[in-house]
Amino acid sequence: MHLRFLLIGALGVGATECLFVVSYFFAISSAMSRRINIKHLQALRAVANYRHFTRAAASLGLSQPALSTLIKQLEDDLGIALLNRSTRSVELTPIGRTFLVEGNQTLSSFERAIARVSDLAALRAGRLRIAALPSICCRVLPPVIGAFRETYPSIALSLSDAHGDGVLEMVESGLVDVAIGYLPVGDDFHHTPILEDALQVVMHASHPLAEAKALKWADISEHDVIAMSHGTTVRRLTDERAGIAGVVLRNVLEANQMQTAITFASAKLGAAILPGFGIPETLPSDVVCRPIDDPEARRTISVFRASRVQESPASAAFTKMLLDHSKSL
Repeated sequence: MHLRFLLIGALGVGATECLFVVSYFFAISSAMSRRINIKHLQALRAVANYRHFTRAAASLGLSQPALSTLIKQLEDDLGIALLNRSTRSVELTPIGRTFLVEGNQTLSSFERAIARVSDLAALRAGRLRIAALPSICCRVLPPVIGAFRETYPSIALSLSDAHGDGVLEMVESGLVDVAIGYLPVGDDFHHTPILEDALQVVMHASHPLAEAKALKWADISEHDVIAMSHGTTVRRLTDERAGIAGVVLRNVLEANQMQTAITFASAKLGAAILPGFGIPETLPSDVVCRPIDDPEARRTISVFRASRVQESPASAAFTKMLLDHSKSL
């Protein structure tokens, strides 16, 4: 009683309203650690909508006794009646109406979450962010992305092309969901190899090396070389293999973009060392391409993601498409 008058004075409300607040507060507090769940809220909502236990039970696919049990559990756990029962109908008590307002919000949020997750799982919604090396963007990805967008039009897909270090940083920072490239393999990444990409030499058709069917590192070292810039996986692989062969390349120009290197080669400024998949299938008529006689002058291209990140349905579907396509390359 003392608490009752304190609340009346503090809140400036009548005795009835105050008792309602107190009753509701203790009911909810008591229920927090008990067994109330979504089924109980659904049961109360159905009874409130139909005002009849049998019809409400049928709408939920339950027997009438099962529905009655849920309502009884709910009222017992809350410690208060939520329904006024009569021989003809069932109606919510004032506290029942207040409880159901909050309960409906919970149910709506829950049902939206279920629908959202169902759409994501069925690839009816979602997004997929991809990062890939420029060479992979040139020839490998276009048909895969086209097929993916046609099959899953509701998935928002974005693609960023970046050199090796940039792709790695995007994956590590969570800016992309999946990446395709030649990158360090370790515990930080879950990866699946998809193809081998061999280094090749692009040059003007009149270049002295153009007559050979395959080129040795010693031959290449005798001529001006157009190299990809530092920080690219192509440059690292080129320097590594040339060093193992015991030669020092005459890098007279560096290019950030493969098309720039090809343009330089077409202008007779040197021989460009590029990844095979970064070279367009159709080159200018005055440009030729030759393989390097070094079986290790190749990189394994993988599709990968951060190990700490669970693979999404969209990522899994894209990876499967990419793997299927890579078998034809």
